[in-house]
Amino acid sequence: MNVTFTVEAALATALELHRANRLGEAEALYKQVLARLPRQPDALHLLGMAVFQRGQHQEAEELLRRAIAERGDVAEYHDHMGLILSALGRPEDATQSFRRALSLEPRRIPALNALGRAEIGLRHIDAAIATFNRVLELDPDNADALVNLGVCHYEQERLGEARRCFERAAELAPGNAAVWNNLGAIEMEQGDPDASVTAYERALSCDPHFTQAYCNRLMNELYRPSVTPEGLLELARGWDRAFAPEDPPRLPLRRPRPIEPIRIGFVSADFCRAPVGYFLAGLFRHLDRREVTTIVYSDAERQDDLSAELRGNARLWRPVRALSDEHLLRAIRADGLHVLFNLSGQIRGNRMLVFARRAAPIQVLWVGHAGTTGIKAMDYILADRFHIPEGDEANFSERVLRMPNDYVCYEPPPYAPAVGTLPTDRNSGVTFAAFHNAAKVGIAAIELWARVLAALPKSRLMLAYKKLDDPVARARIERRFSEAGIDPGRLIIEGSLPHVELLRRYGEVDIALDSFPYSGGLTTIEALFMGVPVVTLPGRTFAGRHSLSHASNAGLGDLAASNADDYVRIAVTLAENTARLRELRRTLRARLRSSPILDTARYARDFTALMRGVVEGAGDGGR
Repeated sequence: MNVTFTVEAALATALELHRANRLGEAEALYKQVLARLPRQPDALHLLGMAVFQRGQHQEAEELLRRAIAERGDVAEYHDHMGLILSALGRPEDATQSFRRALSLEPRRIPALNALGRAEIGLRHIDAAIATFNRVLELDPDNADALVNLGVCHYEQERLGEARRCFERAAELAPGNAAVWNNLGAIEMEQGDPDASVTAYERALSCDPHFTQAYCNRLMNELYRPSVTPEGLLELARGWDRAFAPEDPPRLPLRRPRPIEPIRIGFVSADFCRAPVGYFLAGLFRHLDRREVTTIVYSDAERQDDLSAELRGNARLWRPVRALSDEHLLRAIRADGLHVLFNLSGQIRGNRMLVFARRAAPIQVLWVGHAGTTGIKAMDYILADRFHIPEGDEANFSERVLRMPNDYVCYEPPPYAPAVGTLPTDRNSGVTFAAFHNAAKVGIAAIELWARVLAALPKSRLMLAYKKLDDPVARARIERRFSEAGIDPGRLIIEGSLPHVELLRRYGEVDIALDSFPYSGGLTTIEALFMGVPVVTLPGRTFAGRHSLSHASNAGLGDLAASNADDYVRIAVTLAENTARLRELRRTLRARLRSSPILDTARYARDFTALMRGVVEGAGDGGR
């Protein structure tokens, strides 16, 4: 009896310490219990959860397995095992653990919520919806289930249903930062970046340490008509002040021998058919392995055929989605890189905290984020003379590296349709297109496009993007055009399309209209490749100058306007010059193929020379 009482008292004290987040003291007591009773299941379970909270996931899994071996009928053990397996990036195994917990305790709400989250990770969205609806049957006011159900609807592009879930969750849990962050994302997708700012700032007022909400707030600024490079820099430096180490470490740079390849790492969640993937495919294929060793750190949720191609052309491919920031930081440092590229910037799922703590001697920002990071440990931004003209360097916390032509190269998908005939030859008027996300279809862009349409009464505008199935986004766009004097009947609005179908839609388009203040990137290159010229109005920000670079490198710099009046003039003049439109339709694809944009071999050589120069000229440990 004395031993049992002592163990129970020790566990009770340890649990109090554990709940107070005094993990070291709690672990010491759990280990004392296990020194006396090595198979005590509660001590094994609780020690496992303590080490799990410290990021030691493998050790936690082993301890939970030992606990379950002793007592397999405790729902909490299986529930927590599922959490550990989820953190280890094994959602299928995690769902089995959650289901085992629920077989023992069918009304266990934490396990149901966790099961639903794992099902989201497996992209089993319908199953996740059923799971969260089960939670709400048991507890109609469960804010976590409402938030997760909203995420499911968001993933299925049902933004209205997602909004209703988030708004109800906000009523139930107004201090839940994740709710407001998600509402900010909805506002962005439905085309209201100003309302999005309010939601993100509410999230940060609930949780000042919510780094992703700050990242979202920063990204959101790129879409606002009031955006300035100076304002972006100050906002970005605010992230650095709030979340980065005050004095990031300097790492020694081991300079390669003349015959030794440079070791370059790339971090992203988008090594797939997404802009990052398209911009890397040709580069990876043409990098000379005698010159460069590529190491990919893939945070991707999904893989596709382009992922497989990228993987085949990388020297090392490391799936890192299951790694915490701390473990990823250690893994990258252990790989002995010379240069590490951040290809996510501030977008969802970024690893900014890893870069802020310096994972490699030289760190470079590239595609994935259109602007400065503001962080002290980011050494360079890769750009070109169009994105960051001489004299604009002061608007970036990073030093500027310029590629000699475009800052990216592009490899079109093998399924890209052939270029067709000019649509205006068979229609009564010109068809414009703007295949941008709804956040780019804001007031500033619509005012410009409406002026073009007003000047050409027989013209029409086609809009296509996956979130435009949403009735709120569609209604907002139609209302804004109507307020600008354009009958919504002149709009053709399409929602989610397979990529090949989106490209095929360019066969119905004569001229593409670029967005403002956030310019088109991949969208512009795809339009040009499909024989469609793009009229653009470059802004002052990096994000506002994508199309300027792509059009200029394709020999179409005359389609870049100097102001709004010039934009309208260029679009109208081009629309009235059917001879030039036919010529562009016939020659643009070949012109693009012979331009630096599609010359991926040349790009790879220029990239390698630039990186070797950076490595050979760098001081130890970056800046």
